[in-house]
Amino acid sequence: MSTNFQCEYCNHYYASRNAYAQHVGRCIKTVICSSTEESGEDVSSMVSSVNEMLLDNGDFSHINEFQIIQEENLPSVSEVSYKFENDQDYEGDISFSGRLSNMEECENFDEILPASLRSCENFDEILPASLRSCENFLSASLQSYDEPEEEPEVESIREFPNEAYADLMTLVIENNLSNKAGNAIIKFFNKHSDLPQSSPLPKNIETGRKFMNKMNISQLSYSKYCILIHNGQEYFIHYRPIKNCIENLLSNPEILKYFMFKYENSEEEKSYGEQNSGNWWKYAKESIPSSAFILSIILYSDATTTDTLGKNSLHSIYLSLGNIPTWRRNKEDAKQLLGYFPILSAKNKTEKESSDFKKLARKTFHDSIKFLLDPLFQGDGGVDFNIDGKDVWFFPRISTIICDWPEACTFSLTYKSANSNYPCHFCLVQKEDLIDIRKDQLILRDHVNMKEYFNNGTSNSAGLEQVDNYFWNIPNLNIYTATVPDRMHHLDLGLFKYQIEFTTELLKLKPGKLVDDMNKRIAKIPRHSGLKVFKKGVQSLFQLTASEYRDMMKIMVFVVDGLYSEDLSNVYVKWNEMYLLSRLENFKESDLQDFQKAINDWGNIFIKLFRDISRSNLKFPKLHSWIYHIVNTIREHGAINGYTTETYKSLHKTYVKIPYRLSNKKNVEKQIMENIRCRAIVMRNHVKKTKTPVAFTYTAKLFDFNFSEAIINEHRDNPKLNKNMSKEKESSDFKKLARKTFHDSIKFLLDPLFQGDGGVDFNIDGKDVWFFPRISTIICDWPEACTFSLTYKSANSNYPCHFCLVQKEDLIDIRKDQLILRDHVNMKEYFNNGTSNSAGLEQVDNYFWNIPNLNIYTATVPNRMHHLNLGLFKYQIEFTTELLKLKPGKLVDDVNKRIAKIPRHSGLKVFKKGVQSLFQLTASEYRDMMKIMVFVVDGLYSEDLSNVYVKWNEMYLLSRLENFKESDLQDFQIRCRAIVMRNHVKKTKTPVAFTYTAKLFDFNFSEAIINEHRDNPKLNKNMSKVDNFHDRSWFSNIAINMNIEELSDYQTDNGICYARTLLITEIRLPNKSTPLHLALVQWYDFKSEMTPFVYGCPLLELVELYNFIKIEAIEDIVHIISRFDKTNEHFVI
Repeated sequence: MSTNFQCEYCNHYYASRNAYAQHVGRCIKTVICSSTEESGEDVSSMVSSVNEMLLDNGDFSHINEFQIIQEENLPSVSEVSYKFENDQDYEGDISFSGRLSNMEECENFDEILPASLRSCENFDEILPASLRSCENFLSASLQSYDEPEEEPEVESIREFPNEAYADLMTLVIENNLSNKAGNAIIKFFNKHSDLPQSSPLPKNIETGRKFMNKMNISQLSYSKYCILIHNGQEYFIHYRPIKNCIENLLSNPEILKYFMFKYENSEEEKSYGEQNSGNWWKYAKESIPSSAFILSIILYSDATTTDTLGKNSLHSIYLSLGNIPTWRRNKEDAKQLLGYFPILSAKNKTEKESSDFKKLARKTFHDSIKFLLDPLFQGDGGVDFNIDGKDVWFFPRISTIICDWPEACTFSLTYKSANSNYPCHFCLVQKEDLIDIRKDQLILRDHVNMKEYFNNGTSNSAGLEQVDNYFWNIPNLNIYTATVPDRMHHLDLGLFKYQIEFTTELLKLKPGKLVDDMNKRIAKIPRHSGLKVFKKGVQSLFQLTASEYRDMMKIMVFVVDGLYSEDLSNVYVKWNEMYLLSRLENFKESDLQDFQKAINDWGNIFIKLFRDISRSNLKFPKLHSWIYHIVNTIREHGAINGYTTETYKSLHKTYVKIPYRLSNKKNVEKQIMENIRCRAIVMRNHVKKTKTPVAFTYTAKLFDFNFSEAIINEHRDNPKLNKNMSKEKESSDFKKLARKTFHDSIKFLLDPLFQGDGGVDFNIDGKDVWFFPRISTIICDWPEACTFSLTYKSANSNYPCHFCLVQKEDLIDIRKDQLILRDHVNMKEYFNNGTSNSAGLEQVDNYFWNIPNLNIYTATVPNRMHHLNLGLFKYQIEFTTELLKLKPGKLVDDVNKRIAKIPRHSGLKVFKKGVQSLFQLTASEYRDMMKIMVFVVDGLYSEDLSNVYVKWNEMYLLSRLENFKESDLQDFQIRCRAIVMRNHVKKTKTPVAFTYTAKLFDFNFSEAIINEHRDNPKLNKNMSKVDNFHDRSWFSNIAINMNIEELSDYQTDNGICYARTLLITEIRLPNKSTPLHLALVQWYDFKSEMTPFVYGCPLLELVELYNFIKIEAIEDIVHIISRFDKTNEHFVI
C-alpha cells in the first residue's frame, strides 16, 4: 500500500487523499471523545468546528459527496445481505470490502486539510489502547460509519414522522430525483428554515428511503421466492401478494364509485359492452352462491427491455379487475404490479435450443403463476374483502389474460411457432387450413380435450407442450379462450402492417415506379391537427408505433386510389369499416353480425390480393383468430376496448424502465420493488402532486462559496482549476452571474441620479434648473436589449421577444390585440414566484424595475440599422437567392448579371460581382441594394417577388419620416404587415379557432379605407395566394351548418356543407356596439349528384362561389385531401 497519506492520530496509511479524508473525520471524533470523556469538554462543539473547517471549503465537495456516490452506485449493507442471504458458498465481510473499495478510489485531500490539523502531535497518548492497532481501529471506524445511519427497527411505523418529511420524500419519489439532488434540498431547507428546534427532515435521502422501507404497510409489502435452481443458480420470483394488490384497488374510493358487482342483462336486444354483460360473467355467477359476487381478475403479462440497447429485460405481470368499467380501468391507478417472473439463462447455445430447456422455461413460468395466484384459490369458499368498512363475499375468477400472441401461447402452453401444425391457441385447426376452414368445422380447445392429449402423451398431435397447465385447475376458466386477441398487436402492429408491406410488394410487380408514386402521394397528404405526416413515404414505416399506424389507416385509401386496381382501394376501405366497428363501446347482436360481415368482406379481398405475395400464403395465426374467434370473444367478455393492451403498455415505463434507471443495476428486481413501494406510499399520503414548490426545486446546489483571500491562495495552484473554469463558463450559474454583474455595474453608474425623490439641479447659462432625470430609451441591438431587459438571449427560447409575451411559434402569427406586453408588474410576478423560465426571463433581479417612469421592456427600442438594414433586408436577399435556386435554370446567375449591369450613379455603390459580394456589407451598402433590387428581380420569378421589394421600399421610406401623424402610423402598419405576410413561408402554428390563411390587414370599414382599397386589383389575388405552409398553399377547410330553410337548395352531407376559408375578419360598424366576426369562404360542392360519396367519403369540387359567413356557423375544421391524378376532386376524411 502507498505510504503517501498517514493518519497523524492512529498512524494508519491510505492510498489516496479522499480515503484519508473519509478516515480522518471519524478518527478525530473517536480520539476526541476518548480524550475528553473525563475532562468534560464540549465534544460536539469541537467536532462541529472541525466539520465546518472541512465542509466550508468549496473543493471539499467531492468528500461530502462520497456518501452520495456510494449510495447511488453501490448496494447498501442491507442490499448485500439480501443478495447473499441464500448463498452458502460466500464467506467474508461484505460491508468491509464494499467500503474499502470506495475508500481506495478517493483522492485530493491533503492540500485542503486545515493547518491546525496538520500539525497535531502526540495523539498516541490520547488514543485508546484498543484502537492503536490498524485492524482494531479500522473495524471500529467502519462500525461508527455505518451505525449512525441506521434507524431503529420499529415494526409499527405506518406514517411519516411529520408533514415536511412526507412532502420531501413525495417530491423526491414522484420526480425521480437522485439522492444527491434530494440532499441538496435538505441542506437548503436546513440552512434557511431558521427553526428553533431540530430539522423535521431526515439526515439525508438514503435515511428517508430506509425509513420508508421499514414502514409497516402490509398492502405494500413485497417479497421474493426461489422458484427454481438450475445450473447451480437460484431463480427468484419477486412479487407482491395478490390479495394485497386487490385490497389496494378496493381501497381506492375513486374506483369504488363505479365498481360493478352484478351481471348486466339487457331486457331488450342483448348487448355486450362492459365485461359484466358477457356470457362468461353470466355462467360464472350461476356457479357461485347467490349472496356472493364475482371478482373478475384480469392479468396482463409482457417482457420488456430495461435499457435502450436491449441487453437486459424484465418479465412483469400486472393485475386489474373486470369489475372496474373500461374507461376507469384504463387509468394507471386501476392496475397493480403483481411481480416479475424469473428469466432463465442457458449455459450455452446447445442447451438454449434444446427442447428440455424450453419445457423447463414453460414449467417455470407456470410454477411462478401458481405461486402468485394460489392464495386466491385455496378452498372453495371464496374470499372476503373489506369495502367501505364492510366485508364482502367474493369468488375470485380469472376472466381474461391480455397479451400478444406469443405470450398467449405461453399461458395456454401451445407451440410458440406460427409454423407448427396447430398454431391457433383457440382451436384445433391445422396450419394449412387456417384461412380456408368453415366456422362450423372448428374444434375449440378446452381443458377436457387438451388434458386428454396430455394424459395420453400425444400433446404433439395438438400443438401442445407436454407440461402440466396450471390453469386447468382454475374454476370457470377456459385458458384457451381467456387469452383474448389484442387489437393493438393483432391489427395495428400486425395485420395492417402486413397489408402495407404486401401493398408495396404488389406495386413492385407492375411496370413503372408505382412504389415511388405511392411515396410521393403519402408525402403530399396535407397536414391536419393530430395527424402525423410521413414525408418519406413507406420508407419511414419501420418501427412505427401503433398510433402512427392508425394515422396511416386514415390516409392509405386516398393514397392507393386509382394507383393499381379497384381491389387495392377496396381492401383499405373495408379495413377502415372493420376497424371502426371494432372500436364500438357496445355491441348488439345485430352489430356483431355487421362486424362479422365487415371482417369477412375485408378478409376476402385481403386474401385474394395478397395470398400469392405472402411467402406463407397468409397462414397467420393472427389473421385466423381475428376472422374466426373475435366475435365469440366479444360475446364472452364484452367489447374489445376492454381487453386491448393500448393502455397497459405504458405500465412498463412506470414499473420497469424508470425504476431501472434509478437503480444501481445490481439486484435490480429488489430495488425496483422498493422504488414502487415508495411510490405507492407517497401516493397514499399525496394523491397527485401537480406542482413542485418553486423554492425547493434545487438539483445541483451543494455548497455556498466564500471567496476569501485565504481560499483563493489555497487553490490558485490547483491543476484542475482551468478545466473547472471551462465547465463553469458553460453553466447556467455563470451566465446568471454575468447578467447580475452587468446590472450591478449599471446600478453603480446610474444610482447618483436617482438617490432620493427630489430631483437634481443642473446649471444652465449660470442658472440652476430643477430636473427629474428619467431614462427614456436604450439604443442597442437585440442581444444587448436582452441583457438590459434580462430576457433570454436566444432566438430559440420559448418567449424570445423582449417587448411582449409571445411564444416562438406565434411570433408572426399572433393578432396584435392578443399580445401581452411585458412590464415591471407581470415580470416581477414571474420573478418572485420563481417561474421566470415560463416567461423567458433570467432569474436575476432587474435594476431597472426600481427606476421611476421606465418600462425597460419598451425602452429598449428597435434599432432600424440592425433590425432592417443588417437584419431583415439581409435575410430578404438571402431568401431570394434560395428561392431562385428552386426553379430550373440559372436564375441566380441572371440576378448577378443584372446587378452588375446597374449603371453607375453619384453616391450609389456598384456591385460588379452580384450577390456574391454581399457578405460583410455595411448598413449603408445594404441601403444601396434596396434602391436597385426592385429592378433586378423585375419579371425574373413572380409578381410577388417584385412586390415584396416594392412594399419594402414603401415601408422603409415611411420609417425615415421625421414626424408621424396617426394616419401615417396606420399606413406604416399596413405596409409592415404586408411585408411580413409575403415573406412568411412556413407557418408553424395556427390557432384552431381562428385559422388564418391570407389575412394581410385588419379592416376598419370606415368610408375612407373602403374607398382606398375597393379598386385594388390585387386584393382578391393576395387573399387567396399569399400564405404558404411547407411550400404548399394552406387553407382551413371547414364544415358549415346550413340553415334549415336553405337545405332544399343545396346538396348536403346530413345538413353540412363544406368550404375553404380565405379570410377571417372583424367588422366594426359605427352604429353597432358589437363587432361582427365573419369568414370569407369559397364553397365546395359535390362532384356528382349520382355518386356523391366514394369510399364512404364525400367527393367534392371547389366552385367559384364566395360568401361571408358568421363564425358561429362553423361546425368544425375538417381534413380535405385532393384526389391524386385528378383535377379539382377532393375527399373529406
